Amino acid sequence: MKILHVIPSMAATYGGPSHALAQMQEVLKQNNIENNIAATQDDRDGVLTLSPSKTLFLFPRKFPGFYFYAPAMQTWLSRNLCSYDLIHIHSTFTFPAMIAGHYARALKIPYLIRPFGTLDKECMRRHFLRKKLYLETIERKNLNAAQYIHCTSESEKEDVDRLHLQTKTLVIPLGLFRPAHSLHKRPENDTAPFKILYLSRIDPKKGLEVLIEAIKELKKRRNDFLLLIAGSGRPAYVEKIKNSIRKKNLTGNVSFLGEVTGEQKKKTLEDADMFILPSKRENFGLAVAEAMDAGLPVVVSAEVAISGEIQRYGAGLVVLRTLGDIQRALNQLLDDPEKRYEMGRKGQELVREKFDLTKNLKKLIAVYQTMISAKKYADSRA
Repeated sequence: MKILHVIPSMAATYGGPSHALAQMQEVLKQNNIENNIAATQDDRDGVLTLSPSKTLFLFPRKFPGFYFYAPAMQTWLSRNLCSYDLIHIHSTFTFPAMIAGHYARALKIPYLIRPFGTLDKECMRRHFLRKKLYLETIERKNLNAAQYIHCTSESEKEDVDRLHLQTKTLVIPLGLFRPAHSLHKRPENDTAPFKILYLSRIDPKKGLEVLIEAIKELKKRRNDFLLLIAGSGRPAYVEKIKNSIRKKNLTGNVSFLGEVTGEQKKKTLEDADMFILPSKRENFGLAVAEAMDAGLPVVVSAEVAISGEIQRYGAGLVVLRTLGDIQRALNQLLDDPEKRYEMGRKGQELVREKFDLTKNLKKLIAVYQTMISAKKYADSRA
């Protein structure tokens, strides 16, 4: 079995999709499945989630950047796609997704698409007319010809189902490869500020603006905390958030860490006391799973797809995206060390039971095998 993953970018700044695929590739290798990645790249990408290698093919991106247009990828796919048994496309509304689907159909290679939230209502509202036109002229054909749409949560499946596609949807959650954090308990005599961690892309959909407002309200009650913002985003939006913090006199309560990866990321998680993500929409929430694996109680909006599991396990607090609700949740956890510890413990239990990538990808491997077998059977009958 030989699989090709096609994704717009493997840059760390691309967020959860690239981090998730890096881990997926490793787990598939552990299962003796040859799998490579084709992605685009330009000078603004910065740190990659994987180093270029014989299993990661990178192609220079041309204008327009938002479409991830890479003519060299098209040439490479036209020459090399025939050597793969199956294509797993990780995006929609991009050149890599379009061209990979085109050649897969032309060469009669089965493929599935993981939209990673690009088909949800919130995402579709951004550039609505452009996306509506693209969906009806190009993307719907790409989606309808796929063997499956790979959703990572039930809420994402509901969004996809609203499009009334001809393709079957399947739900296989993401997860973590080798979750192995120990559970830390803050010493009772620790007088250092409590660390509230935000670890995600700095993007309007992530809810940072309402979080900053909630931090301003929280500061009126107490001054024993520090919000750590770890991640990167478009420079103009990052500067907007920093200006807001300065205007609200919160520079002593908010610290920017930038993009954190590897050991630095692990240490950042281990040093934190709690995690927050008041996102407008998350089709999964890989950073939330990482925080729970590190034993952190989490505060998430109801729009985070795994919020239901978090609530059922008691692994954190699910809030409305209002400054009052967020401020109350943070204050509650800051005041209750036993609740923080117990929620952290239950979060690790949730990750072990539901978000272990090795277990979850066994289902995906079974889907791969079914798709390849169906293709071989069809070829034998031709």
